[in-house]
Amino acid sequence: MADVSVQREYLLAAPPQAVFDAWTDPAALLQWWCPGPARATHVALDVRAGGRYEIRMTAGPRGVPQVVSGEYVTVEPPHRLVMTWQAEGTPHDNAGLPSLLSLELHAHPQGTRLLLTHERLPAGSGASYSGGWAEVLPALARFVHRPLPPGA
Repeated sequence: MADVSVQREYLLAAPPQAVFDAWTDPAALLQWWCPGPARATHVALDVRAGGRYEIRMTAGPRGVPQVVSGEYVTVEPPHRLVMTWQAEGTPHDNAGLPSLLSLELHAHPQGTRLLLTHERLPAGSGASYSGGWAEVLPALARFVHRPLPPGA
C-alpha cells in the first residue's frame, strides 16, 4: 500500500527567519501551535540534526492530552526544517517508520512562501492531517504577522 502524504503551501507576511524562529523557539511555538479549543502545554526542542522535540497539548473540548514527538533530520536556517513525527497513540503504517514533516521556506515579495509536506502517513489519515494543518497554518500566520509590542 502506498504511503499517504499531505502538502500545503501557505504565504506568510513575515520574512523566512521569523517563520523559522516560530517553528524552532519553544516559547514561540507554545504560543501559536494549537488553534481552537486545543492548546500546547509544554514544548521541548533540541533544534539540530539528530536532536529531538516533544510537544505536549490538550485537544478538544474535554482537554484530552496528546503528545507529538520526533527527531530533527535536517536543520538549515532559515530555509529548511525536516523532522520525523510521531503522534502518541497513532500506529506506524510505514514499515515501522514514523511520518516525516518537511518545511521549506522561500523568500517572497510579500514575506515567505511555506511549503509543508507531511509524508509516510498511516493509511486513511490524509484527510485528518490535511484538516489539522489547515487549522495550524493560519495560527502560525497570525503569530508571525502580529504587531511588535511598544518599545520593542
